[in-house]
Amino acid sequence: MSFVSGYPLIRPLWWIAPNDLYALECETQFLVGDNYLVAPISDEGATERDIYLPQGTWEDELRGDSVKGGVWLKKYKVGIDQVPTFKLV
Repeated sequence: MSFVSGYPLIRPLWWIAPNDLYALECETQFLVGDNYLVAPISDEGATERDIYLPQGTWEDELRGDSVKGGVWLKKYKVGIDQVPTFKLV
């Protein structure tokens, strides 16, 4: 695999959804390439967070579920040793 595009590996959500207001404003999630969304817990002691998934079908890597995008996952529970990640399928 060759990376000659010059695009950054770590990207903001708006990279794949430039007209999505939620993606434009989201500062606590990021993409790895165009297909992996990462939503880390950034508040000390937190065990849940809200996660926004842009349009598309996303596979929840922790739970194995498929989720139709364009939605917020409210109060997504996560363990201290887990990082919520989603793959665009």
